[in-house]
Amino acid sequence: MHTLTVEQPLRYRFSLPKFLAVMGRLVESCGPMTKLKIVKLLYLLDRRHFNLHGRPVLGDRYLRMDYGPMPTLAKDLIDAIEEKASVKVKPVAEGKVLAKHFKARRTGSHPEIDLVKLPPTDVLSESEVEVLDWVVKNFGDRSASNLVDITHR
Repeated sequence: MHTLTVEQPLRYRFSLPKFLAVMGRLVESCGPMTKLKIVKLLYLLDRRHFNLHGRPVLGDRYLRMDYGPMPTLAKDLIDAIEEKASVKVKPVAEGKVLAKHFKARRTGSHPEIDLVKLPPTDVLSESEVEVLDWVVKNFGDRSASNLVDITHR
């Protein structure tokens, strides 16, 4: 007898506190960065943590895009920081939290996200901090275009 199995996609819940903590650590360690570089580092973080520990850090949903995998909710939040549109973020409380910790500054052709105040990082587990440190060490000094090439592989 054959058993029919239906594969269900894995679903995780996005964690705003973890997103803030990770963004804070990334910007603190690597300096101001463009959205493209940040989303590539987020992907590398989630992918490595998932491969090592069976779960992502952020719980975001990734879409396949021209520049590689894109975390959808993280991208929307970074867009809000870039646009200085914190009051347009739903719910409004999220926008206020973003503005409290991050700001966008335009130094070149693309805005860079900079740190205003480091968010709490105690929401990250030991394994998440270890993988985040690994990502910073191995990819933090890479350019966005180099990270695009890496994430396409």
